[in-house]
Amino acid sequence: MEEGVDIPFFFHAGECLGDGDETDHNLYDAILLGTRRIGHAFSLYKHPLLIDLVKERKILVECCPISNEILRLASSILAHPLPALLSRGVAVSLSNDDPAILGHGKNGLTHDLWQVLNGLQNVGLAGLATMAENSIRWSCFEDQTTSEWLRDIREGVTGSGVKAARLRDWHAEFEKFCQWVMLEFGSDDEDEDEDESKAEDEDG
Repeated sequence: MEEGVDIPFFFHAGECLGDGDETDHNLYDAILLGTRRIGHAFSLYKHPLLIDLVKERKILVECCPISNEILRLASSILAHPLPALLSRGVAVSLSNDDPAILGHGKNGLTHDLWQVLNGLQNVGLAGLATMAENSIRWSCFEDQTTSEWLRDIREGVTGSGVKAARLRDWHAEFEKFCQWVMLEFGSDDEDEDEDESKAEDEDG
C-alpha cells in the first residue's frame, strides 16, 4: 500500500482446527493484507474481532462444508461453523473446494447445497439464494481497484457495471425458478387444503 500497489488478493486461510492459537495467524495476515475473499475461513468463528473486521471490510468467506467433512475438520454439517458465521452477518458463499480430488462424484456443488439445506435450521431457500447471490456480488468479472470493488459490492443490482448486470440476470432467473417451484409443488398443498376443508364440512 505504501508503494501505491493495489493487489486484489484472494487468500486461502483458516482451514484448520485448534483453539484460536498460532495456526490461525494466516487469517490475521489475510485480513491485514486486504484480501477480498477468504477460502474456507473455517476457524474464523473463534475470533469475534476478526469477524467484525471481515464484516467491516466487506470480505466474503468461501465456505466448503463437504470438503471440511471429508478432511475431518467437522464431523458432519451439524457440527459445522457456517451457522455461527451466518448469525453474525458474515457474507458467505458456498463452494465445493476440489471435487476432482475429494471425490464428490458428479454432484459437484449440488452436494454442498443439499447438505446445507437439509442439515441447518437457519438456512432455507432464501438463505441458499443469498449465498448464491454473494458468489456473484464478490466475483471478478473485470480488473478493479479496491474502491471500485467495494462500490460494486455496495451498489449490487443498482450499479452500472458488469457485476450489476450479472446480478440482475441472476435475480431474473431466480424469480423464474421460484415461480416454477410454486407451480410445480404448490398445487398439491392447495389440493390437500381443499380436501381437509371438505372433510371438515362433512364432519360438521
